[in-house]
Amino acid sequence: MYVLSIEDIIVSKIIRLSEKDFQDIDFLIKKADKNLIKEIIKEVINRNDLFESKKEEFKRKLKVFRERYDV
Repeated sequence: MYVLSIEDIIVSKIIRLSEKDFQDIDFLIKKADKNLIKEIIKEVINRNDLFESKKEEFKRKLKVFRERYDV
């Protein structure tokens, strides 16, 4: 069985960043390892199996995420 880490969950919420996602991240970020979040973000950006449009949306939302959470 595979269990997502707090950091995995946070990164998975970046592409949408709805109000509910912000609420979840606000709660989770307190326990998260920001360096691990940065590594997971790099992995997502470097994936070759994602549609380019999804990557671009992720990068666009990533700016908002980084500003709000200083990651």
